[in-house]
Amino acid sequence: MMEDKTLYVVHSVDTEGPLYQSPKATLLRVNEIYGTDFPTDGPPALLRELVDKLGRQEIPTNGLEAEIGHFLSTASFLSDRRDYAAAIQEATAAPTRSALADPQGGPHRYSWFVLDNTATFINPRRRLVGYSQVYRNLLESVAPSSLELDGFYWHYHQMRRDQHPFVKESSFFADGEYDQILCRHIIECRAFPAAYRAGYCLERWDANLWLENWIPFDFSNQAASFDYPVAKRIGLEHDFWLRAPADWSHYHPDSRDVERPGNLRRTMFRSLCIRTRLYAMSDDDVHAAFRRADSGQPTVLSGFSHDFRALRPEAEILHEKVAAVARHYPDVTWRKATAVQAAAGVLGLGHLPPLELDLRVEDGIVYAASNQAVFGSEPYLAIKTVDHRFYTENFVKIDDTSWGCPLRYPQTVQFLGIGACNPAGDTATCLLECRAGAFHPVRGTGYWAGSPE
Repeated sequence: MMEDKTLYVVHSVDTEGPLYQSPKATLLRVNEIYGTDFPTDGPPALLRELVDKLGRQEIPTNGLEAEIGHFLSTASFLSDRRDYAAAIQEATAAPTRSALADPQGGPHRYSWFVLDNTATFINPRRRLVGYSQVYRNLLESVAPSSLELDGFYWHYHQMRRDQHPFVKESSFFADGEYDQILCRHIIECRAFPAAYRAGYCLERWDANLWLENWIPFDFSNQAASFDYPVAKRIGLEHDFWLRAPADWSHYHPDSRDVERPGNLRRTMFRSLCIRTRLYAMSDDDVHAAFRRADSGQPTVLSGFSHDFRALRPEAEILHEKVAAVARHYPDVTWRKATAVQAAAGVLGLGHLPPLELDLRVEDGIVYAASNQAVFGSEPYLAIKTVDHRFYTENFVKIDDTSWGCPLRYPQTVQFLGIGACNPAGDTATCLLECRAGAFHPVRGTGYWAGSPE
């Protein structure tokens, strides 16, 4: 049997939509990070001029000019929807994808891990707020001819009970937004995620166990080398995955420790930031991925970006790093892939047939069935009521490919939907609408193409 010396290169994108940062907020961050004392009060135009001069390294800062200038270049955000759309279109256009093709001619691909911004009481960063709004804006921005090249997955910021959008929350169960989001993904968008990235790369035991029921692939491992003391790491909630594998090996996590290989079925993959002030992917990191692939172990190298910064420069950085290092490993085949393509490739799961789901209501019971075993325990059941409430219920397992659930208060239900993945990351949904007291299949493909909304 020949060794498989394949390296899959994944460009993951934490997709959060346009993001505004005022000059005052930018200067406050500079002062906090570098111990400087630049003025943060005054007319916005003067503060903007100061930020621009710092970015051009025109102000002496005790030898920190280049470092601050680099930081500001990575903190340049796309705050206007038109600028955002133009940057996304440039990054996804055919000429860009072809220029960044792999040696086999495979075009550059993006794995969009999409966030739902649902906190509404405070929004100084002018985010797109509302369920599926970031997803909708992304689909309107991506070059239409290239949508089929990419993967669309889930990025989730665990929500505090007070819904403050800019303070980290370590508890996955602090708020039930994950259920609200997935219900709407199924019913409004006819989509279900096969891959996941944790907000702030922050993942603890509760998310680890919940995800095991639904989503096979997790790209949240950010293992890197840091000198942070334990107290600072805990106090700032910097989850740098210091105990997780940092050699680009993928692993099944332990049920009690997501950073250690163990007994669960879902698979963790490492992903490093392509361009940032800290923990950016280095040439040594890329060499390590190639060495692993060269040893006969198919490997995933994933770098991540944020869509509120121009994507094309980061796609070019990732491509150039990989292409330069590849010259030292002539026996390794490297190819661009989506997160799910790469995961299925290294796990040898590409042979599984497409997943198909069926849903029906009979004698007050909701019955779900699949043409093969699904990943996790059961399909995810999404319910929408006539007064626009969304919730989920658990199934009773009948056998390996069929489930049932009592339909409580059927007169209040407008839509029933299910979503699931197979172990290779192929996804499917099925949707029913209640009309005149009977449930009928809905044939549309989602919110943007004939959905019930």
